[in-house]
Amino acid sequence: MFRSIRTKLVLSYALIVVLCLLLAGLGAIVLINRYQRDAALSRYRVTAGAVTQQVQALMTLRFGLPQIAARVSEQITPLGLRALLIDKDGVVLADTSQERPLTGKTLPVPLEELVATPRGGVLFRRYRDADGQDSVLIISPLQPPPAGAVASSVIPSHVVVAIPERELTPAWRELLRPLFLAGLIALVLSVIVSVLLSRSITRPIVAMTDASVRMAEGDYEQVVRVRGRDEVARLADSFNRMAREVQRSRQSQRDLIANVSHDLKTPLTSMQGFSQAMLEGAIHDQEGYRRAAQIIKEEAEGMGELIERLLDLARFDAGEVIQEQVAIGPAELIERTAAKFAPVANEEGLALTYSLPQGLPTVMGDKARLEQALSNLIDNAIRYTPDGGRIDVKATALRSRGGRTQPELPCGLLSQALDDGRWLAISVEDSGRGIAEQDLPRIFERFYRADKSRGSSKGAGLGLAIAKEIVEAHGGTIGVTSQLGQGSCFAILLPAVEAGPGKA
Repeated sequence: MFRSIRTKLVLSYALIVVLCLLLAGLGAIVLINRYQRDAALSRYRVTAGAVTQQVQALMTLRFGLPQIAARVSEQITPLGLRALLIDKDGVVLADTSQERPLTGKTLPVPLEELVATPRGGVLFRRYRDADGQDSVLIISPLQPPPAGAVASSVIPSHVVVAIPERELTPAWRELLRPLFLAGLIALVLSVIVSVLLSRSITRPIVAMTDASVRMAEGDYEQVVRVRGRDEVARLADSFNRMAREVQRSRQSQRDLIANVSHDLKTPLTSMQGFSQAMLEGAIHDQEGYRRAAQIIKEEAEGMGELIERLLDLARFDAGEVIQEQVAIGPAELIERTAAKFAPVANEEGLALTYSLPQGLPTVMGDKARLEQALSNLIDNAIRYTPDGGRIDVKATALRSRGGRTQPELPCGLLSQALDDGRWLAISVEDSGRGIAEQDLPRIFERFYRADKSRGSSKGAGLGLAIAKEIVEAHGGTIGVTSQLGQGSCFAILLPAVEAGPGKA
């Protein structure tokens, strides 16, 4: 029925205010009514006591019943009240009212209650006369007159003062008008406040709705203005972060298409050119055929490596990073990886060394994946280190306690938020060209290349991203420090399970 959240909020607030005002008003009226009624009955009880004392005194002075009734009528009639004198059986002996007097009739009050009335106590009872008029009866007992002081044989035992119900109607009805006006003013003010409040709540929601619609239409550069620190502000902030991530993911998809297209198009062009030359007979000697076939083979292997890395990323996104959990000795891991790259380093004129101190702790994880991560770091160092350079691989045992690490983290990394316990650090330091400061925050992003010149090096920009995924899947972290012209240092930090000799 109401499509707008703002309208629903305003109506909800207004309804709540109306209910609160009704409950508060009813409660006030009930309390005022009860208080005023009790106060009125207390006043009339004093009047009834005075009448009872007068009757008691007249009986003691041996006044007859007619004289007593006349005196009581003179006292109580001007007050708009009615007095009855009844005997112990409830029969009305005298009535001060001239309209339909009850003289001779039995008062409809339980006789046992009249008899049980304590001396000095009173009874309150409701009474409706023949005309349907309601009254409240205040029944007070009389003490028997002393012996010999009786004017007649008819002796009243109780004095009854009848108070018309209209006299007990409190003045709360006079409060209805000011209460209504006060409630109306409170309702108007509450509606105004609710409109302002609902507007402040719904404004960012409306902005987020509009922004989400524009994002659905393809415009991902959306930012919702955040005000305050409440839940709506946090929702708007989360929306902004989501929008940035969507935009970033969209850009990553564009980069993926562009990079994969380029990295596949180049080898495909080369393969097509050489295969066409072979088919058309442009190559006439055996050596030319051998060289063309070798180039086609190398380009196919490069394409296969790129496809395999893309499959790795797909596995990482699916949570299939770690295939096994075994104890891994860092010495064997580093020796195997360094031995694999030693021929490549020698061919490039680089010095590849590694350092394995005693007492390195053992780590748990997937040996093949960790070797792949370390291989990516060493391969990256070889790509960007010129002839005559060096690449040093070091392993260090660390202990973290209270946010402090002993010894210090390798590569001059700033303090990492490591859990307390033993850690294994593996660093790969090179003397290559280094990385610009503005590129360091993005160096582990997929397809990001610090060197934008595609012809400067091979690779699709996935090695460091894959290494980061593997390390973090093992509960570790990876970092880098670098300066242009002074080389780079990458460090892997892995949680250790126990101290060991360095081999699995």
